[in-house]
Amino acid sequence: KDKAKLASVKTDVRNLMTAQEAYFSDYATYGTFAQLQGASNFSLSAGNTASVTAVASGFTATISNSSITSAIETCTVQVGAGAASTVDGVIVCS
Repeated sequence: KDKAKLASVKTDVRNLMTAQEAYFSDYATYGTFAQLQGASNFSLSAGNTASVTAVASGFTATISNSSITSAIETCTVQVGAGAASTVDGVIVCS
C-alpha cells in the first residue's frame, strides 16, 4: 500500500506542476495552493497534504502523505526562482 500512496504523492506533484504552468500562463505569476485550487479546481489525492511557496518567477511545492509507513513519504519540486540548476523541475522524494 505504501508504494501506491507514494505513487499518488508523485502524481499530485506532477499535476500541481501542470496547474502552476496553467496558472502562470493566465496570470504571469505562480500561485499559492489556494489560488491553484480556485483557478483550476486542482485537488490532492486522499491522504496527501501540500505546501506551496510561490513567487513571480518560480515555486517550491512539497506534497506528503503521513500514513506512509516506509521511510519515503514526501516529494518536493522546485521550479524557477531559488531552484538549483541541477534540480530545477526535478521531483525529489525523501
